[in-house]
Amino acid sequence: MKVLRLANSAYYKRRESVKTVHEAALVLGTKNLSEVLLMLFAAKLLILLKNMNFYLSTK
Repeated sequence: MKVLRLANSAYYKRRESVKTVHEAALVLGTKNLSEVLLMLFAAKLLILLKNMNFYLSTK
């Protein structure tokens, strides 16, 4: 998962790797976690809209 990958990045300088989403939430904090989730949601939505536009423009 991308949240786990971010929590395990060198930026957070953890001795042990984060293994669960709960641990990642504790490492990232509420503000950072909500920002990451919002960016992931927005990226998925843009991909969906792009695919829908392609589908609609081919008819």
